[in-house]
Amino acid sequence: MKKTAFILMLACAMSLNFAFAQDHCKPMPDKNAPHPEKPQHQREPGSINPMMLKMKKDFIQENFVIESSKKEAFWNAYNAYERSIIDAHKAQREFRKANNIPNRMNADSLSNLSDDAILKYYENNFTTKNLIFKAEEKFFNDMKNILTPQQIAQYYLLEKNFQSSAVKKNHPMPAKMDMRPMNKELQATPTEKKAN
Repeated sequence: MKKTAFILMLACAMSLNFAFAQDHCKPMPDKNAPHPEKPQHQREPGSINPMMLKMKKDFIQENFVIESSKKEAFWNAYNAYERSIIDAHKAQREFRKANNIPNRMNADSLSNLSDDAILKYYENNFTTKNLIFKAEEKFFNDMKNILTPQQIAQYYLLEKNFQSSAVKKNHPMPAKMDMRPMNKELQATPTEKKAN
């Protein structure tokens, strides 16, 4: 019995070793070749995700209850708002492309950009944020002319619910996260700090 168990363990170990060796003998994939399971990147970094916009619109259409007499005016205002957001991001991308500025700022970007280009990057960020803020403000003012205050509040709650569900879906939190500070001094109570 011991001899049979030993032979079976030896056979399993050899088959695992053989499988492991075969896996490592495969040629290395080309790093520049597209990954077969991943779709090609279809949008530029910093751009609006059209699929996310569609999902948001579908979510609002399914959950936002308004009178049929107000629907057309509301969706016209919403579509104009959405178009303004898309245009703001498009203008941002075009500005950065024309000025040879990256879409995202990181350590490599900083070392390769002039001071003027870095300032242009951040000025362009503020310009885009202002355009988006103006679009949001115009949409709010349009809604005031179409909806009741209760309906406006309902819309913003739906938008918030969509955003939080999209964040949870795309960036799940770890099961358990230790939020205690690492620094012992931060953990001390005010009376313990005075004693030191």
